[in-house]
Order: sequence, then C-alpha cells, then structure tokens
Amino acid sequence: MSFMRSLCMGQIEEDIIIPYPKMRDTDRETLKGVIDSLDSWLKDRGGDFRKWDRAGEFPTEFIDEMKQMGLFSLVIPWVLNGNKLWITNGGIASFFTVFAKTGGADDRGTMTAFILTKDMPGISIGPHEDKLGIRASSTTTVHFDNVKIPAENVLGEVGKGFKVAMKILNNGRTGLGGGCIGGMKRLIEFASKQAKERSQFGKPIAEYGLIKQKLGHMVVECYATESAVNMVAGLMDQGYEDYAVEAAISKVFASECMWRTADEALQIAAGNGYMCEFPYERVLRDCRINRIFEGTNDILRLFIALTAMNDVGKQLKELATSLSGIFNDPIKGFGILSDYALKRASQATPLVKRANAEFTKLHPSLAEQAEVFQDETRDLAAAADRILRKHGKNIIGKQFATKRLADIMIDLFVHACVLSRVNQSIQDKGLANVSKEVEILKVFTGQVRRRVRGNFGKIDNNDDELIKSLADHAFEHEKYVWDNI
Repeated sequence: MSFMRSLCMGQIEEDIIIPYPKMRDTDRETLKGVIDSLDSWLKDRGGDFRKWDRAGEFPTEFIDEMKQMGLFSLVIPWVLNGNKLWITNGGIASFFTVFAKTGGADDRGTMTAFILTKDMPGISIGPHEDKLGIRASSTTTVHFDNVKIPAENVLGEVGKGFKVAMKILNNGRTGLGGGCIGGMKRLIEFASKQAKERSQFGKPIAEYGLIKQKLGHMVVECYATESAVNMVAGLMDQGYEDYAVEAAISKVFASECMWRTADEALQIAAGNGYMCEFPYERVLRDCRINRIFEGTNDILRLFIALTAMNDVGKQLKELATSLSGIFNDPIKGFGILSDYALKRASQATPLVKRANAEFTKLHPSLAEQAEVFQDETRDLAAAADRILRKHGKNIIGKQFATKRLADIMIDLFVHACVLSRVNQSIQDKGLANVSKEVEILKVFTGQVRRRVRGNFGKIDNNDDELIKSLADHAFEHEKYVWDNI
C-alpha cells in the first residue's frame, strides 16, 4: 500500500519516504548533459519565443530540430469513430496513443489503448486552436472516421487501457510538476532582481516587508514543490507501482504553487508585469493550463480522497463482517475488533501507541515538526473514518467533504516530503550547514498546521448547504440578481 493510502489508515510508512531519494551519479551526469545542451540551444533562440507566442505557431524548422534532439520521445502515443478534443501536438505528431471504449453497451467502462499513425486512412486533423496561453504549441481536434486498426496496434491488453492510461498519466503528472519547479525558480530570479532594482520612497522595494513576504513564500513553496515531485520521481525509479495518489498530489500542489508564484512575481513587477515586453504576462498565461492538464485539479482532488476512502471502507466492511460472524470464528473476529479498537483509541489520544504511527528515522532536531505531522496523521485517519461512517456509499456525491479530505492529504504528503528532504540534508551536510532549509521546514509546518486545522474544523461545522443554495439560485436565474442600479 502506498504512503498516502497507509496514512489515511493512521500508519506512517516511513521506509517509503526515508531516506529521501537521490539520483544516481550516472543519471545525474547524463541528465546534466541533456539539460546543458538544451539550455544552450534554447538560449540561442530566446529572442524568437515572444514572436512565436504572438504568431501562435512554432516554425517548422524549430519543430524539426526538436524532433532530431528527441524532445518528443516522452510522448508514447477494429474500427474507430469519434473525435478527440484539445490534443497537444495534434498538428505535428506522426503517431498517437488513443484510448477508446471497446466494451459493449453493458460494459461502458472497458477501454483499450491503441497506437495510431497520422497517415492511417480516416484520420484528419482540425485547425490550430487559438488559446489563452502556450499559444505556439500545437493544439487541435483529431477526427477518426472509420479508422481500421489492426490487432498488432493494441498497446497492452484489450480492455486494459485504463492501466496504461494511469501509468502515462502518473508520468505526465510528475513531469508537469517538474516543469512547474523550473518555472518557479526562474520567477524567483526575475522577482528578486526586479525588487532590488526598483526603488520607492528612496530605497529598493526589496527592503519592504510585504515584498519580502511575497518572495519568502515563493521560496518556501518552490522548495516544498521540488521535495514532493522529486519524491514521486524517486518512487518511480525505485520500482514502486502504487504511487498514483502521490503523483496526483504532486501535480495539484505544483500547479497551484506555480500559479501563485507567477501571480506574485507579476505583482512585484507592478506595471512592468502587465506589459508584453516583460516575461510575466506570458508566464501567467502559459502556466494557467497546468491546473487543467493531466486531469483538472478538481477531479484529481476527488480521486485523491476517494482512493483513500476506498481503503477505509474496506476496513469498515471487514469490521462489519467480523461483527456478524464473530461467533463462527471468535479468534479472527476478536482480533479484527481489537485492532480496530486500538486504532480508534490511538486516534483519540497520543497516549495509546500503534505500530507505524510515528517517525523513528528523523534527526532529533526535527522532533517538533515531526510531532505536528504525527498529530495530523491521527486526525486524518479519524476524519476519514468519520466521514465514511456519516455518508457511506453516498460519499461519491459529497464533494465538499471529499475536497477537504483531499486538501488535508495534499498538505500532509508534501509536509512528509519536506521533512524527509531536510532530514537527508542534515545527514549529508550537518545541521549547522542547512539552517535555511530548516527555516523553510518550520515555515511550511506552520502553514500546513493552520490549513489542516481549518479543514478539520469544517468537516462538521461549515456553510456547505448555504453555498449550495446560493449556487442553485444563480443557476436558476443565470445571473447576479442584486444590482444596486
């Protein structure tokens, strides 16, 4: 079971996240060579990107050079009819990975993955979409009109397309998070230089508290994002297969931190940030899609919470079965009951200890931050149990509740990653040499504690029904009805 699924059961599987993953030296050297050559190649063309953004298209020679460098190698793309909307690289891709329903009318969930090439009869490409951001990238509709697909073009097994899709999505979500990290780092560079060069009231704005607050939060969120994304990448490299929840969390957190960083960097730049001659407005437009790509953050929150709820539900079902059959198999029945009672007691008070409910491998200097995490983990398990008992099978439709649980899970996973990373830094460099990383951990721990406390409090005390009533009123009238004029 994955780290986060275990966490919702009140267990801290620290062996999964400690030690913090490190890249192999050979991989680091290879990756550095790729990144250095790519950076050099992109810098040589830096002046053209603004022009291409305005034109809404990359020139053919640029696309050809990217193909020659292998930059599209991460895209692993019967009779097929239908359309696929908003396909990235749709106008330039030579082959596609297509997921299509292959079950009958009574088997709507069956899906198969196919590999199709652009030259197959019946495939046509729609026009280039005019977008808010990432304007030069090719986004089109792909049309399929009686496309005949040979059996050898099935990717994986017939009817097993969902497994293939999840693997691709997990990789894509992690990669998207990596892109957000790079964007956040560049924005921190822009914002810090801008704040030092721009003066108001006789001194650089970098000396004012509100500007320091913005930049400090940008640094904390960049470090936290990097910690989470690198952790998921490390799990993938180590061969873990159950990391879908963690990958989804890293994508949600990274894309939302990137958006806040872009917004605050533009704010620091003030009027310059709104002008097209500076990079901020394009970054803001380009990064907005990250909260939609690879599954919208709203849907991913439901996925994160409901996946965890499924495990809690299985435990409750096992408990109910034990209660009904306790006299047939009293040893097994009482064993399950005692385990559940111990779990509930440990959630109610830290005086009752359970196995895997605490960190044992963290540096002693991190005890305070670890204790916060452990307290929140106990509360998370109790909250998941309480929510599922309250709503039962109807939990799928209780999106206010599932969102709160997902937000708690997101915060706790990222917090665990930051703890693990700082712990590794202390081991590698010594406590005296990582003071700024410890400061980041302390700030982030405080942020997590406040957000998590707020979400726990709203599980039973909230204004959900009032919000739904107001939304229904707006849907009914299709407008805001309280104009003053």
